[in-house]
Amino acid sequence: MANTATLALVLATLTTFPATAYAGNYENVVFGERSSGMGGAGIALADEPSSVFYNPAGLAQLETDIIGLSVQAGGRLAYSADGLLRLGSQRGSVEQTTIGAVPPSTAYVIPLGAKGAIRYAVGLSIVTPRDERLGTEQALVDGPTTVLLATNLVERETLAGLTFAVRVRGLHVGATLFGEYASVTFERLRSVADRAPDTDVLVTSDRRSKGQQVGLTGVLGLLYRFNERWSVGLRVRAPNLRIAGTAEHTFVQTEVGASSEQGTNITVAGVRGDMRYRHPWGIGVGTAFRSARVHVALDARMYLPMDAYARFGPTTDTMSWDAQVDLPARGVVVNGALGVEAFFTRRFSLLSGLFTDAASMSPETPVGLAGTATMHFVGAALGVRTRSKAGTFTVSLTARHGRGTLNSVVYDEGFARGGPARVEQSAAIVTLSWMRSLVEDWRAPR
Repeated sequence: MANTATLALVLATLTTFPATAYAGNYENVVFGERSSGMGGAGIALADEPSSVFYNPAGLAQLETDIIGLSVQAGGRLAYSADGLLRLGSQRGSVEQTTIGAVPPSTAYVIPLGAKGAIRYAVGLSIVTPRDERLGTEQALVDGPTTVLLATNLVERETLAGLTFAVRVRGLHVGATLFGEYASVTFERLRSVADRAPDTDVLVTSDRRSKGQQVGLTGVLGLLYRFNERWSVGLRVRAPNLRIAGTAEHTFVQTEVGASSEQGTNITVAGVRGDMRYRHPWGIGVGTAFRSARVHVALDARMYLPMDAYARFGPTTDTMSWDAQVDLPARGVVVNGALGVEAFFTRRFSLLSGLFTDAASMSPETPVGLAGTATMHFVGAALGVRTRSKAGTFTVSLTARHGRGTLNSVVYDEGFARGGPARVEQSAAIVTLSWMRSLVEDWRAPR
């Protein structure tokens, strides 16, 4: 990169590409009053308040009302990519760590009584199945050229739901209709300096995008209990129905000659666009075993492919920096979870679980400065539960580690994405949960 024209080309290319992005299978969060300690397994158990999301059919099992709260009290996410970007002979790497907290689940379920052999239950809930905060910073220096890049992406979805469940002998059927609010905020700052004697130019650009979407989604569940010990369950998560979405973008670019006060400034603010927040069909099946000393749950979850996971759609402006993010699904994704609850006394039990998770994006599609990664995760969970008149308290720790690769995208002869790059992501989350009856004390399983 030896002249202003090449520098401008690099900056324009960087500006056109969307946010640093990684998209999992949309439900890569483990929460719940018991499921948080069992790796998310619970489709065929489904007897806790968070079952409004895992499998609402199981709520018809409850004999008394119950309120539950599951809070991720703290979490650490570590992200690294070796060879993410290349400038001449220099290869850039990214290491990023974030710590956050989010209340992912609160629900209240009320049995409505029985009419003959039929029992009913209803529930109200607020669930946050997705909350991600990703930020990266990197610097590359090659000769007289220095490139500084910083990105920050915040993505969150909140669901407010109404649940209805019915039981006819061993067959349970239930559904939750969720109102959805999703928001994505993205900011990226770039600085490219060329200190060559014939150029001596500093160019900075700052792009900020923020979008919201309102929609509807739902979960349908079936559960059949063969007897007191064995049960099977089915869960179907429907794609969301978009009702309204909007986005706003701001772009500021400044070019200054380091040896003079002359320069240019471009500001484009308040550009209106579209927000599209989509997720695929999700189908899960599970089986569970109950006894006085142990509960075991085994789940398998499948996510169908989509045309695209879109975030920001086309804007009302035709500039090349148009903020469109389009993430094609790579195909069907299958994940699994195995959880165990072992009872040492009627008031104390130990939880443990193993689970897998995978990305559902095409490995051939370049997305942002981090590219598109095919990620595969393995996770484990461990927790303890105690029961008293004040309710059932659970403390659990979930850890997850994944690896993937990034594809190479060449911008020009001097500036390229360094690839294929190795990507690793690790997360550790502490979850605190509580549940009890507001009518009578919580009773430990028999």
